[in-house]
Amino acid sequence: MGEQDHVSQVNLRLEGAGKRFERGWIFRNLNFCGQEGERWAIKGPNGSGKSTLLLSMGGYLELTEGGSIVTGK
Repeated sequence: MGEQDHVSQVNLRLEGAGKRFERGWIFRNLNFCGQEGERWAIKGPNGSGKSTLLLSMGGYLELTEGGSIVTGK
């Protein structure tokens, strides 16, 4: 893989991510690293925070603690 390919690769990283609402923590101290081309599944019962996690990963919902970093394209 050439240097130019590496620069355009999309990477997603969560570091110590947490989201809290008034009723309590939805998730806390979550760490994740994914790269372009990988496939991941998020599984859980209704109301367990799957959509909240995805919205937080994309920057559409502010995390209570930690951070979400997207690099590349």
